[in-house]
Amino acid sequence: GDYTTEPANKHVFHTAPANSMLSRPKDFKGFQTPGPATYSLPRILGPHTVYTRAEPCYSMRWKSQYQSCFQDMAKTPGPAAFDKVELDIYKPKAPKYSMGLKTKLVGKGTEPGPADYSIGKVR
Repeated sequence: GDYTTEPANKHVFHTAPANSMLSRPKDFKGFQTPGPATYSLPRILGPHTVYTRAEPCYSMRWKSQYQSCFQDMAKTPGPAAFDKVELDIYKPKAPKYSMGLKTKLVGKGTEPGPADYSIGKVR
């Protein structure tokens, strides 16, 4: 009846190469798999997410400007906003010495540097 295995035999057993007289469709482009940017993920933060219902949000505290992930990050202090911690307060200073010799630079220090040259100037 309806169950036949003869068409599957050509995939299991070795057969001679066969050509068909049909042409390939013009819109055939191979596999059309979606890329990473095709998908859009649902929101996972906030009161209106896909899988949860929004409940009333009440609080007995005031709203802090630094404890919300939705606040503008430009308003939060960065690492440069804090003073440098002096480590000598907590531990004694390490000795400052080296095993090498201090050498003076040879020359007067009046030689021209790299910024004194201009490639475009011709005298």
